[in-house]
Amino acid sequence: MEKEIEGIVLRQVPYKEKDKIVTIITRKGLLSFDARGIASLTSKNSSSCNLFSLSNFTLNEKGNYLSLKQGKLIDSHYELYESLESMSAIQLAFESLIRFMDENDTKIYDYVLSFFDNLKKGFDSMTLLVILLAQLIKSSGYALEYSSCVECGNKKNIVQVNYRIGGFLCYECAKKYNEIHDDKDYLKSFRYVFMVSYDMMNHYELDRKIASRLLKEFIDFLNFNFDNKEIKAYEIYKNSIIM
Repeated sequence: MEKEIEGIVLRQVPYKEKDKIVTIITRKGLLSFDARGIASLTSKNSSSCNLFSLSNFTLNEKGNYLSLKQGKLIDSHYELYESLESMSAIQLAFESLIRFMDENDTKIYDYVLSFFDNLKKGFDSMTLLVILLAQLIKSSGYALEYSSCVECGNKKNIVQVNYRIGGFLCYECAKKYNEIHDDKDYLKSFRYVFMVSYDMMNHYELDRKIASRLLKEFIDFLNFNFDNKEIKAYEIYKNSIIM
């Protein structure tokens, strides 16, 4: 039985002498398949299976086992290879997707496509990363409250984001924890990155200091709730940008 599916290559793992296990993100979630012979110089499918490539894949399906029959490259995203910041942003995005994404998530794919499209257009990579991480948090079992106070449900007088409690706190609830109030721009940016649709990711560029803070907080939050392992690509990305 055959199946055809569009996807972006997140990871390749060597398997046997010239084979690789390829993991892609699709509109139906994560999917892995055996790509036989793609490590060979003469393989017709190697370009479609390169990291970051957007491709159409024809797969042979036998039970839970999937193998590549044919791959057709749609976009290699080669333009982004010339920018260290863009490449490190992609690596950070992909490491986060592999580590934290629900394998059956059907909503994040369009955000990933928009992430690539807007990187090509030169839009701020940090804003795009923060939005993508917000969507990962939103679809996880550890979602943060971004529209009202997580304790009392009040939508007015929001003064704090408390990651331990689970999101927004109003003035009265924040007093119980002796929390320092966040400024309004930070609170608005926090809400924005959870609310924005994939086709509006380039609508507004976050202040760099706020974006940097959100990026670290989101990564720390995901790490704490999942596996507490360091995301190596985060340090690489930080070193590639100019604040």
